[in-house]
Amino acid sequence: MGVFSFVLNKSGSEWTAKQYSGDIEASADSTFEIQRKLVQAALAVDSSGGVQSSYSPVSPTSAVFVVHLHHHPVFSFQIKI
Repeated sequence: MGVFSFVLNKSGSEWTAKQYSGDIEASADSTFEIQRKLVQAALAVDSSGGVQSSYSPVSPTSAVFVVHLHHHPVFSFQIKI
């Protein structure tokens, strides 16, 4: 499972995001759009499973956004005849 944590800040009308421990950055005019971009960026790193995210406002101009990528187990089946 991959976890991507981002710190979001608003300056003027633009939101910017920086990954807490990594290189992913994004900017957008709305929190909805920046969340969409961050999920897409996380999926570009690892798209092998499901996605869960959480958005936590800290103040009117800052927030924390976390993306969890869940790996689906691979099952193998044997058929005996």
